[in-house]
Amino acid sequence: MKVFIVGDTGLLDGLALWSMADPGDVLLYVAKDVIPEATHDELLRLANRIDEIVVVGGTARVSMNVQSQLGLLYDAPTLRVAGPSRFATAAAISQESHPVEPPPDSTVLWSADVETGDLSQFLGVSTSGNGTAVASTEKPHADSYSTKLTAVGLAGIRLRTKENLYPDPENLPNDSYYSAWYYIPFTEMRDNIFQFKYADIDYPGHQTRRMLTKASLNWDYTDLSYGFTYNTRIRQDSGMWIDGETDILASYDAGLPINQWFHLEMRYVWGQDGTGRSTLWVDGVEGWDLQNISTEPNNCTYIQEPRQFTVNHYLSDYENDNNRTTWIFVDDAKIATGRIGP
Repeated sequence: MKVFIVGDTGLLDGLALWSMADPGDVLLYVAKDVIPEATHDELLRLANRIDEIVVVGGTARVSMNVQSQLGLLYDAPTLRVAGPSRFATAAAISQESHPVEPPPDSTVLWSADVETGDLSQFLGVSTSGNGTAVASTEKPHADSYSTKLTAVGLAGIRLRTKENLYPDPENLPNDSYYSAWYYIPFTEMRDNIFQFKYADIDYPGHQTRRMLTKASLNWDYTDLSYGFTYNTRIRQDSGMWIDGETDILASYDAGLPINQWFHLEMRYVWGQDGTGRSTLWVDGVEGWDLQNISTEPNNCTYIQEPRQFTVNHYLSDYENDNNRTTWIFVDDAKIATGRIGP
């Protein structure tokens, strides 16, 4: 059975979850920071029959500490279904119950599930500082393997897509959908995990990989959860790529806890001078939809590898600690012509 946990200040969330419940499932209430005695006793009574505990609503309703206690005390996997408002939470519940199916005309152009036991499905691994990437059986999202990206201090690790997707627009349409599953076991990271790049030849034998835009993972110290920002080095007033200058065009308070797989998907329309678009979904819930923006620069020349998509563990800061080792897991990365969905 599933046990649905709702905060005592989020009763409307409980009304919305009926579409997820099966006959015999249970609804119980908690305070934001406390599991009441009656709820605790009932969970103990049901413990050997619980398949999953589903926390409904954000951390303002049920804290991360309570969610962690639920998993530990009653030895059951926990899932949080939430959005930044009660309306978004209801939509998230619906999407969890009725996940998006790929449209019939959606074609997967490239994918990497690393079930080969290595990283051969990627074009290559780029690193800055002390970082590594390996196919690992430690925390697979599905099947046997995922990719483990490990950084010591402020290192960066980037996995690039196969080169046969570009530059032919028939292989990579202007309007494509990029996605991957992520598992983050650490708090407080500011981490570039999802990126679009160019690679230029500045002079013979020298290549510069230019970050164009990225979805950055950001820790919310108030809600103790992760959200995202959309960062770009393409100046929206001129359409030019400017090295080292990064603007934030959007943010999304996703309310993501640690130690839980989540799905990140972006519709990315490649376009110069205000003809591009970026739409983000986190676990199927829309985070932003930026239209009429510049997603490709108008001033890059001698492009050797245009339109790169990379999945990364690329830290910008970790409490100024250059010695701490962190890692994330990535699995089932895809590029497609339509929505994939979680």
